[in-house]
Amino acid sequence: FSAFAGSNIARVMQSCAMQKKSPEEENEVSGTAEHTSLDIGVIGAGSWGTALAMLLAHNHHRVTLWVYEKEVCDHISTRHENHVFLPGVRLLESIHPTQSLLEACRGQELLVSAVPSHLVRKILRSCVRHVEPHTLLVSVSKGIENKTLKPISGILQDVLPPHLSAHTSFLSGPSF
Repeated sequence: FSAFAGSNIARVMQSCAMQKKSPEEENEVSGTAEHTSLDIGVIGAGSWGTALAMLLAHNHHRVTLWVYEKEVCDHISTRHENHVFLPGVRLLESIHPTQSLLEACRGQELLVSAVPSHLVRKILRSCVRHVEPHTLLVSVSKGIENKTLKPISGILQDVLPPHLSAHTSFLSGPSF
């Protein structure tokens, strides 16, 4: 995983940051006061993936959220709430839930993988054929793979083609 990915991820994360800046502060950071809206796919609608989708949508990005469970996907579509994994939190209507990995991955500028560690290999194998070569990938999955005891970075090295692994970064930390 390259330094190139780190600099691009920093640019994307800067664009996604929740803190509001004055136009002057924005000019200092990016050279422009305009906000760049990105097409972002979030793979995994557990509490972590849903919370990240909310943060990204709150910052005016176009978010497609891949949801495994049909009932949860339908509930998010009609009631704008992930009643199973994030009950009581009203989701922005701009979050587009889908059960299609193709829809969640194709054409995205940024892909956030927020699936449980024991499913990372299986789900990313299914996703990889739909991901554009320029797409940045951020894995926020925590833990290790049960069968191989590999960390998430090791799983991604096994699964991702070289052109995608060069655009991959990880967000990690403790579980609370």
